[in-house]
Amino acid sequence: MSSPLGPKGAGASRTGAVPASDSGLDRLRNLFGGGGGILGPHRGPSDEEDEEDESMLRMSFLEHLEELRTRIIRIMIGIVVAMGISLTFCDPLWRVVVQPA
Repeated sequence: MSSPLGPKGAGASRTGAVPASDSGLDRLRNLFGGGGGILGPHRGPSDEEDEEDESMLRMSFLEHLEELRTRIIRIMIGIVVAMGISLTFCDPLWRVVVQPA
């Protein structure tokens, strides 16, 4: 009366049959874009990747260090500002914390 749509059981896929060689690890690699290394098939770069590489800015080691230094300085300024704001509201915040006790 009704024809079976696919394999049934605990290991059956809901979307259809999965090839026997396709393991869970291979599916995760495909999902997250990995899999090009020793274990997976090698895919050559596409034209889009070539265009992105050409448009990316190439930086020397010293330029990377300079950018890192500016980011660290900005982070430290942000921490100092956050500490200043939190110390300004220290007493009201402490009253809120102590009130239930």
